Amino acid sequence: MGLVTAEQICDVLKRCQEQDHQSSPHHHAPSIEVHIIQRDGWYIKFYFVDPDTVFISVHQ
Repeated sequence: MGLVTAEQICDVLKRCQEQDHQSSPHHHAPSIEVHIIQRDGWYIKFYFVDPDTVFISVHQ
């Protein structure tokens, strides 16, 4: 929707620590690992499909 910039998301991800991250297999494609970051009120859900990063959800 364009309400969040890539720079804002990068700033959140740079502050993350191990306890801010969890992952699990994608429910439709179990070979893809979905990552969830919860930090500073942000919820960021994404996965990697080489060479891209696919963001499923980004909200505060």
